[in-house]
Amino acid sequence: MNNVRASFKTKNFIINENVVKTIKNLDITLKEFLLLLYFINIKALLDLNDIKKVLGFNEEEILNTYTSLITKGLIEVKVFKDSGVVSEVISLDMFYDKLVMNTKNEEKKSKRELNLIKR
Repeated sequence: MNNVRASFKTKNFIINENVVKTIKNLDITLKEFLLLLYFINIKALLDLNDIKKVLGFNEEEILNTYTSLITKGLIEVKVFKDSGVVSEVISLDMFYDKLVMNTKNEEKKSKRELNLIKR
């Protein structure tokens, strides 16, 4: 029992508090959020077998969620060639950019609200 409890207390998925504060504004589903966390914390690769194992999604769920993240402009695939070997990596730069924009918008909104209260 203690081993199981200890495993739940480990922090495999660390979520920055700014992500939590702004994620609601990005209009993403729980599955999209979980897949983003996978790409952030485990692998920036579309590894279907590993995603199945870690997140418990089936192949269709993975591909639909992955496609949705690309369509929403939250991730993109970057292709690299190193010594003749081509590899694809999931870039989260667009996701981070949207988080920054949302954070800035929230800060502006808070300042406006504070100014209204002071009046």
